[in-house]
Amino acid sequence: MALGSESGAEIFEGRNQTILNAASTITQVKVTAGKLAKIIITTAPATFVIYDDASANNNQVWGIATAGVYDVQLPMNNGIRCVTGTGTTLIVLVWT
Repeated sequence: MALGSESGAEIFEGRNQTILNAASTITQVKVTAGKLAKIIITTAPATFVIYDDASANNNQVWGIATAGVYDVQLPMNNGIRCVTGTGTTLIVLVWT
């Protein structure tokens, strides 16, 4: 079988990286469609929510605030909006 002709799951890697390091903030990462590839939570805030929205807290797609590396491969139809809660925060998002 030739390389690239195998059937199976699509492999996706993000092209951009955003570092979130402030508590109690809203960060509009992207205002158009894309994909969220990976979430790396090193230091978790009290809450951490990601919305598939370009300007408001609508269409929640993530709500885990536990340290870890998450390969999520989430299609985002409207944008990527992040809201962090109180407490020390260090989160890296990989997206395109």
